[in-house]
Amino acid sequence: MNQALTTENPKEQPSALAQDSQFLRTTFKNRNSIWCRVLVQQLQTIGVKHAVLCIGGRSAALATVFDTHPDIDNMVFNDERSGAFYALGLAKMSKQPVAICTTSGSAVANLLPALVEAYACKVPLILLTCDRPTLIRHSGAPQCTDHLGLCGASVEAAIDLPDPDVSVAGLISLKATLTTLFKYLSSPDTVGPLHINIPQHGQATSTDPELDWTAPDLELSWFLPPVTPQYTTYQQPANKNDKNSQWLRPLDLRGGMKGLIVIGPDAMIEPDHIKLLAEQSNFPVVADVSSELRRPNTLSTLIWNGDIVVSSPGIISLAPDIIIRVGEAPISQLMQRYLESRRCPVVLLGRKKDTTDYLNPEAVHCPTASHAIEDLANALATGDQSWTNHWLTAADSAQKTKEDFLSSLSWSECLAARKVCMATGFSVFHAANSMSIRHANVFCDANNQPQRFLVNRGVSGIDGTISTFLGALQSCSGHGLLLMGDQAAAHDIAALHIATGTKLRGTICIMNNEGSAIFDLLSCHTVSNYTHTIRNKPNMNFERISAAFDIAYRRCTNEEELISGLDQSLGLDALTVLEICVPPGSLQNDLPWLYAAMRMTQ
Repeated sequence: MNQALTTENPKEQPSALAQDSQFLRTTFKNRNSIWCRVLVQQLQTIGVKHAVLCIGGRSAALATVFDTHPDIDNMVFNDERSGAFYALGLAKMSKQPVAICTTSGSAVANLLPALVEAYACKVPLILLTCDRPTLIRHSGAPQCTDHLGLCGASVEAAIDLPDPDVSVAGLISLKATLTTLFKYLSSPDTVGPLHINIPQHGQATSTDPELDWTAPDLELSWFLPPVTPQYTTYQQPANKNDKNSQWLRPLDLRGGMKGLIVIGPDAMIEPDHIKLLAEQSNFPVVADVSSELRRPNTLSTLIWNGDIVVSSPGIISLAPDIIIRVGEAPISQLMQRYLESRRCPVVLLGRKKDTTDYLNPEAVHCPTASHAIEDLANALATGDQSWTNHWLTAADSAQKTKEDFLSSLSWSECLAARKVCMATGFSVFHAANSMSIRHANVFCDANNQPQRFLVNRGVSGIDGTISTFLGALQSCSGHGLLLMGDQAAAHDIAALHIATGTKLRGTICIMNNEGSAIFDLLSCHTVSNYTHTIRNKPNMNFERISAAFDIAYRRCTNEEELISGLDQSLGLDALTVLEICVPPGSLQNDLPWLYAAMRMTQ
């Protein structure tokens, strides 16, 4: 983790040199442009198809190379913070590495909010931070800071390149160094953000012409697209030849066990492996909305009201023999408390090997290789059918109570959230953190319609939500839906400039409950001056903000207006903002009663 790599000068030389100096001098104005072109070609070989370019004098040469590359799509940003979150959403949606290019100095610091999220959920962002020449670092030169120090805690590996050296040996060394770095993307244990710090010649900008520069003798193949790109699958399983299954022996697995499969966000294993476990064991599968297993639902034992079911007296009294957890910790605190209170073996799947789990510190880590998951499924055989039936019956009862309760509600936050979560026609659903993701976890029922679900659950912040959503739309052929609160919207208003001049199709639903309504449910709502210091009403005019970015806007103050707004937004090849204005205290009035009613019926 956090490995710093060094550059070397290999002795290998190309077999033939081109004598086309005129071509090189016409195409490339200085050493930076050649250096950056070779770097970008290496990025293409690992499957980089998208780059986010943040403008600056130090990054001008690299941005120009990206802009002229025929096979890499680029998006230009003024704001590095929004650009980094946009790259995050694009990488999560496309499941491919995405590059982000910045200038030097404080620009790099603006990457950090998205970077810590990417590191926590193992998303392959490739940071390309353009820097001052190495000789003037720590000398008081303007726009200088320690790029590697800023990013070091939140990347899997980093390299600090030398000043551009466009000799044959220098370019071979560059390729070799990048090849070593990119190996981190090929394993689920090391995949995540990578950092390439790129010193650039030039006094004012990296495109400053070098009048005394002579183009080197190089084969033109250095600057042409690769014949066979070597695309990296960053969820590639570990070594399949390792047939060691000794990790299973202490678990004493057998058929007929009372087991439970709990699936949280950011699991680093394929859905087919989860399906294999579920079908072979016949265990109940409690799936967070972030698991992406609810839509479409292909599992006969899937439970989507698990956070309520596990708090019912009938389920709490039952003791499982084993729990299999997939991905990170579940969203619901009720589910977390249940897991923490169980006294049985726990197996963790789809997690970093060196991760200690705060809910189950004694849990056993299952290797990520497909054969290890198959061994686990075979060892479990078929579980206790009466145990599974008990869970499914409790889940059915909770679902019926939820539907009855919601049908009795007048206009409120819970009712509005339910309408958004069950809206059809959207191919991707993104939920902000805080209350929005909890609404989605309760109100997004399973169905047979495919739908991607995204949430920045790595460090669970509310910042960068709009940017991440718009980045996901870049890789989405359909229409996207975002559910967020007014506080989360206030954190990322600047990201709306991304919509200017694009045809991103999405509906941004802003739940305006006059501040952080989630705190109404917590003990802090009793402190003095709570409304001002903690709930903190944003006081933003979302209609005027939308108009400033030329985005369609609609205010929804009842159920009919919300349903109409959702339907009409699907007909637009553009973004729409729906401001959903709900009574500020309705969440506190309704949600505890809903949870209580669902528990009492089981």
